[in-house]
Amino acid sequence: MNKQLLHFLSVIGLTITLFACKKEDSNSPGNNNNANTDKSEFIINGIADVTFTEGIGALGLEIQHVSGSQKTVNLSMSTLPAGVSASFSSPSGTPTFGSAVVFNTTGESDGVHTATLHATNGSTSKDYEFKLHLPKADDCTGEVTSPYRYSGTEPCGMPGKHFTVYIYPDPEHFNRVVFQVDQREWADDPEARAYSFYGDLNCFGAKIIIPAQTTSDGVEIVDGIGSFRRADWPKIQVEYTTKDESGNLSSCVLNIPGY
Repeated sequence: MNKQLLHFLSVIGLTITLFACKKEDSNSPGNNNNANTDKSEFIINGIADVTFTEGIGALGLEIQHVSGSQKTVNLSMSTLPAGVSASFSSPSGTPTFGSAVVFNTTGESDGVHTATLHATNGSTSKDYEFKLHLPKADDCTGEVTSPYRYSGTEPCGMPGKHFTVYIYPDPEHFNRVVFQVDQREWADDPEARAYSFYGDLNCFGAKIIIPAQTTSDGVEIVDGIGSFRRADWPKIQVEYTTKDESGNLSSCVLNIPGY
């Protein structure tokens, strides 16, 4: 997620300013859904409507302690329109702390939609509503889908081996593509591997978002981001992070120049 945020800030020059255009503040602490007598009260500042630029939007939040004992506050999005994803720089913490929320859209939904931020610390739960102003996008999967012969930077788990990357659209999701990586056709090797994962296309900024998921052969992907060049000669780059059963992280890169 941090890669997405850094890219977003550098591309459109957005400066996230806490307390700017707040919908909720110390005088309006959100909808309290819990009447527990052992309350730990908090408020969230920085809630505002979000307008997307190049398919990306952001919020800068401050979670502030008000009263009672200190407890960890967990943040999540409980309502998002189709094709919109959100990631938090800090999905939980002990107030007072800050969290940047980055939104990405595939363009499946356009217009103005209501989103809901849910926050809870176990004794107190609150929901904050705000608006997302989403642009309309066309289907751009045709700009990246094709079989690509690939040799160069090796993805994790395939050291020193050639392989083919097939990229094809996911018919059940708007502007989503599936990456199928296969080295079996290059060599008669009992350790030859094939796996697949998916990415959501941000057609506005020619970006690829790799959400947390498990690959077809059981490898956990934490997150990732990529880009594609809109040209007759495709160039696609994807970077993602995997985690093994012991919790060890590995960085993986697909650098696809095209034919």
